[in-house]
Amino acid sequence: MNERIANAYRNGELVLLIGAGASLTSLDQNGKNLLSSKELAQRIAEESGWDYSGEPLPSVYAAAKKVLGDKLNDLIIGFYRHCRPSHEYLTVSKYSWPRIYTLNIDDALDKALFYSPQKVNIRRELRDVHK
Repeated sequence: MNERIANAYRNGELVLLIGAGASLTSLDQNGKNLLSSKELAQRIAEESGWDYSGEPLPSVYAAAKKVLGDKLNDLIIGFYRHCRPSHEYLTVSKYSWPRIYTLNIDDALDKALFYSPQKVNIRRELRDVHK
């Protein structure tokens, strides 16, 4: 391990940023792999009654929001709430972090942190998906 990173961790100065790839080995509430952004875009398009032609998730989401309204939030919540954390998340949760930031909308990290040796306060920036 890089010595500067090791020292930052030992001094409680290392902050963790987790992106979308970190959740891919977690499971949804039905025991299936979480949807990738492409798979989510496809499911949203299908729910909206459209053929999916590989459009990026932000474009599909924005268009579907106009058609589906709050039903879109319910759809996404169904995919990403009550997840089972991956082995990687459970490993990360064994370590103490002054802060962990995640760009993910699933709750797998939250579940993993339940097993953390430290007391964890989870704070969110609420967006439509959490309403």
